[in-house]
Amino acid sequence: TAKLIPSHIADHPELQQVASMLCNDPDGEVRMQAFLSLDTTAPDAGTAILNAVPGCLDDIWLQRALLIAAPNFAADIAEVVVQHSKGISDVADRTPVAPPTGGVALQRSGGISVVGTRSDFLRSLAFNSAVRGDIEQLQKVTGLIGASNESGLWWQTALVIGLADGLPRCQNSAIPKSLAALLQSPPESFKESLQATAQLVQLAAETAVDAKHSDIDRISAMGLMSHLPPQALTTALETLLQPSESTSCQQAAIDAARRSGRAELSSIVLSHWDQLKPQSRSSALDLLLMRKESASELLNKMAAGEISPSAVSINQRLILLKHPDETIHNTAIQLFGGNVSANRKEVADQYAKALELKGDAKRGAAVYEKTCSKCHRINGMGHNVGPDISDTRARARDALLYDILDPNRRVDPQFTEYIAVTTDGRTFNGLLKAESTDSITLRQPEGREETIIRSDIEDLKTTNKSLMPEGIERDVTVEQMADVLEFLKGT
Repeated sequence: TAKLIPSHIADHPELQQVASMLCNDPDGEVRMQAFLSLDTTAPDAGTAILNAVPGCLDDIWLQRALLIAAPNFAADIAEVVVQHSKGISDVADRTPVAPPTGGVALQRSGGISVVGTRSDFLRSLAFNSAVRGDIEQLQKVTGLIGASNESGLWWQTALVIGLADGLPRCQNSAIPKSLAALLQSPPESFKESLQATAQLVQLAAETAVDAKHSDIDRISAMGLMSHLPPQALTTALETLLQPSESTSCQQAAIDAARRSGRAELSSIVLSHWDQLKPQSRSSALDLLLMRKESASELLNKMAAGEISPSAVSINQRLILLKHPDETIHNTAIQLFGGNVSANRKEVADQYAKALELKGDAKRGAAVYEKTCSKCHRINGMGHNVGPDISDTRARARDALLYDILDPNRRVDPQFTEYIAVTTDGRTFNGLLKAESTDSITLRQPEGREETIIRSDIEDLKTTNKSLMPEGIERDVTVEQMADVLEFLKGT
């Protein structure tokens, strides 16, 4: 019945009542269809939607249906989620729920935590409210953040991060396009309700650097660090880059520095290079390559022997070798040995020996994790950025080999690389995931997403090439390629 409603509801208004009743049906699939069939602009729609929310708190598919069907009730739904979640602590409650296929919530041992699922939902709801720019809905979100006598709770952090992510795309021209700007110059109508948000951002700095808190709580707080005043962010960053910190905390701190857009933070990260964990160094390099000045400083340290060029991944190396700045380009050639061979067929012929060798899947998995996992996910390892490679077992080895060695032989338009240069000198590359009249969103290696306001873009162009770089032969031997193929064919 629910599936038939959308095509008839315009001519039969009484079906709206049927859809409202089905929003609480015991069958989840029926509820999902009812949400998507409901006319949420109708007078009784809000009641039906909000009454159904408690039954959707831990089901990401029903949550996604609500996000699609009722964007005009995002703040109201968030209020219900918070009301039913206040007894759950991110530290005390680790009750797992069965992870749904394609789950996006925080991964825990044994499943996906209740907090993880609901935190993601609240971020998405706040994001929707910020993008739509409806003053009444935004007032409800900011009021909800300040509704508790406590501060720094996981659900408050989730709401603030959602607002911060959504504001650059806000469709209301009267609302500032960043959280920092909103806190500094808020519309008079919800100036008072934003005080709790400002306090929460400040508390984030204290939580982030306090080792008494769990890594989960500290990393959650670091999601707000980029909105701190300059000196507070600098102090927190220097503390979090110490060798006593975990890899996850170091990476989250570097990510906060990247999101802040502050050029001077790159030098602080580089000055702590010897204190960074190996995986944290990869994140640091991504930050340093965003600006000409920090990229040049990095290469100078490599030329002086203070940093090993081997720390630079194939993706990062290609950025330097193709850099528009002549000095950076020439220094990169000296350090890395010039551009990769343009004759990809010749390289493929040289690596054809890998098809005849007996590879080792375990060794291949290690090479895959180091070289490929930033953009590809297989057997639970890596990130879904590039094309789906889950069909590798069914594909011929030679086809896999040629796709790896010559990624630009055939490129699906949706996986074409774009490069954006901002007015403040930063450079971003990635896949164009979304765009609006006000902003674009690039999806980058490791699944990071960068939303850039169009007014901040100085140049945007496509390379007409794959995000996957050529030149893997510089990091992977013929024998290692045989191992990678064995791993891909066996997963």
